[in-house]
Amino acid sequence: GHPARNGRARIMSGYYLSATMLDSFLLWERFDWLTTGDLVKRLTRQYDDTPALQRDVGTAAHWSLEPDSWATDGVYVCPRTGHRIDAESANAIKDTLPADRIAEQTRYLKIGGHTVACKVDYAYGVSITDFKFRVPRPTKSGRPLQSPSPFDADKFSTAYQWRAYLAAWRADEHVHEVIAAVDRGDGVYVLGERDTLRNYSYPGMFDDLRAVVTRVANFIDSQGLDVLHSKF
Repeated sequence: GHPARNGRARIMSGYYLSATMLDSFLLWERFDWLTTGDLVKRLTRQYDDTPALQRDVGTAAHWSLEPDSWATDGVYVCPRTGHRIDAESANAIKDTLPADRIAEQTRYLKIGGHTVACKVDYAYGVSITDFKFRVPRPTKSGRPLQSPSPFDADKFSTAYQWRAYLAAWRADEHVHEVIAAVDRGDGVYVLGERDTLRNYSYPGMFDDLRAVVTRVANFIDSQGLDVLHSKF
């Protein structure tokens, strides 16, 4: 582990982390392209490497699939971002989802003296589901848009986010629903190609999570970062 800088001690209540922070830390451990400075920005919420267009369209697509979202004139207009989703394509997906699902909730995983926030898109029985949207990156000129990047199953299966979610929800199965969202030409995004990846809880998963959370906390201490402390 990393020694605490200047003898700084972690306060007893521990740190408040998001599940995505765990994966940012693991990327830093595994690859040279993520610098220590970049990791510090991610852990202190100063940096988001998702382009604004992709982030906002993803937010709109998430909203269009919520049980209480509404469409007008064949389009879902997200009240949060103003981006538009084609209603026919969104409804085709909504019709396949359990009617009595528990939609978009956060639970908190207490582990190693720290708290990890775990927000899922919906839960149903012993299964939890997250939607991810593959939104094309704009070209330098802004248009036309490039095709969405291909579905990368390894990226999702090696992540620790789903492990934290399974532990927090005490669920057996985590489902990634990865959906392409493409501008049909008038600024309305059509939800199309859909890939499904299932991961399952396994013996030793909690120990794996504790080890990663501990390394993240040690890194925070070593850098003397101003990270939220747990209030739970």
